[in-house]
Amino acid sequence: MRLVLFILFFGYPITKEENVPEERIFHPPHIHMSPSWIVSLGGNVTISCWVHLDCWLDFFLHKDGVKISTTSGGYKRKALFHISDVTRKDGGTYSCHYRMPLKTYRSEHSNSVELFILDPSLPKPTISPIGMSAIEKNATIQCQSQSPLAGFYLQKDEDQMDHKHMETNGTRGSYTISSISRADGGGYRCRYSSESEPFVISEPSDPVELLLEDPKLPIPVISIYPSSFVSLGHSVTIQCKTEEQSAKFFLHKAGDPKPRFLTSPKSNEGELSLNISWEDKGSYRCSYIPQSNLFLHSRHSSPLQLPATDHSLPKPSISLSHDEEVTLGSNVTIDCRSNATAVRFYFQKYGVAKPVQLIQNNGTLAKFSISNARWEHSGYYSCTYSTLPDCFAISEPSDEVELQLTDSPLSAPVISIQHGGCVALGGQVKIRCESDSEDVNFSLHKTGDTNPTLMNGHFYVGEFTISNFTREHEGNYSCIYESTEEPFMISAPSVSLEILISDTYNCTQVNIIRFAIGVLILLLLTCIILSNQHFRGNMINIS
Repeated sequence: MRLVLFILFFGYPITKEENVPEERIFHPPHIHMSPSWIVSLGGNVTISCWVHLDCWLDFFLHKDGVKISTTSGGYKRKALFHISDVTRKDGGTYSCHYRMPLKTYRSEHSNSVELFILDPSLPKPTISPIGMSAIEKNATIQCQSQSPLAGFYLQKDEDQMDHKHMETNGTRGSYTISSISRADGGGYRCRYSSESEPFVISEPSDPVELLLEDPKLPIPVISIYPSSFVSLGHSVTIQCKTEEQSAKFFLHKAGDPKPRFLTSPKSNEGELSLNISWEDKGSYRCSYIPQSNLFLHSRHSSPLQLPATDHSLPKPSISLSHDEEVTLGSNVTIDCRSNATAVRFYFQKYGVAKPVQLIQNNGTLAKFSISNARWEHSGYYSCTYSTLPDCFAISEPSDEVELQLTDSPLSAPVISIQHGGCVALGGQVKIRCESDSEDVNFSLHKTGDTNPTLMNGHFYVGEFTISNFTREHEGNYSCIYESTEEPFMISAPSVSLEILISDTYNCTQVNIIRFAIGVLILLLLTCIILSNQHFRGNMINIS
């Protein structure tokens, strides 16, 4: 019976009148080359072809459009074509397709993959530095060879399989990355193929890195200590800080294309110490690379001016414009005089690294004015000047003049800080200030910050809330108030209280010290009360 059916099926003649089923075309299979698209002479490579079908399939491999290999049918989704002991002739373009036996079903051809044969005797090409580019901008990578070539190919270091064809013009190749994304950051190399043998390829060029400037990264803050006015041979430390947990910090000097690497005593700080020479004077900015992505780069900080002292310039003189007492809320003027015509004058307050004021002035006199003088304005002031337009060669500083403010008849307010001054990173803290007077304007002052913050006042209480607490908010705080009935009459400052992040060791120390002080005060008050009771008892006995 089986034989009869077989004969009937295959023996029935097919005439021209019969309708031959049309050939059906299926989606193309996938193709992959392993371990790489570049193979050394004598090496091995495997080309795999697969499809998401559970059918009896025959797979066919094509090289440069010609069928070169076939797999026997089977219920397999994948076929492996092995090429052993690779020669130069194996280089070329490969594709594959599949067919279902005894049926008129076949697939389209897969995408093409290229197999290149490595020739170490070819001189490796040179690749141009990419530098830094901004996200969503364009960047062009260029490659050059001294040998005749067929084409250039660009490869990203972390992607061993993918390669880009570069536009070729003579012995140069270029590739433009349009609308750069974060994924484009990384290292790149280029190769070229031989003109006589298009699938024989050179060794890779040296790597270059594409760094991406990410506008979403916080801008770092640059500072200098102990002072930005430094004599030749003296030491300063330039510091760069950010809220990010960073891996690398860099210092950029205007006019110098090569940045300097900063050491990192903390994960969010970078430092560089300098013994000042004439070559060190100039304008500096800093930047960083975050630990989460070593190919992202922050924007540069605001510039920091680092002048050096020119001892040939005589030091200026400084004086207060009036000799009478300076009371809180009054106006003050400090004069600085030079013997030479100065382009710029700098006024500096002792203990503050940066100048408190820069005055552009082509003359020999500059005036530094303070309006509505507050307690933090008191201290010692000096001045210096520059006679050159580049402003990086300055005179020696003047002698210091002291600005003293007379006490205020208004009593100091009382300051208190929520949570005892220990705040979680990213948390919230409320600062409260109270006075004996009603309807006053409160202001909050942070040590080292010249700009006070107005507090929301209601009768005799002022409050200020810091949300999303960061390390930049750590420090000592005090408050003062100004009478609304008698303008410019300002109170004495409150005591200074420190706010720390609760995950720091210092915060624990502070809490222990505060607790110990509280216990000591309680014991002292107890002793005083007991002494008074004992003294009264003795007085009664005497009577």
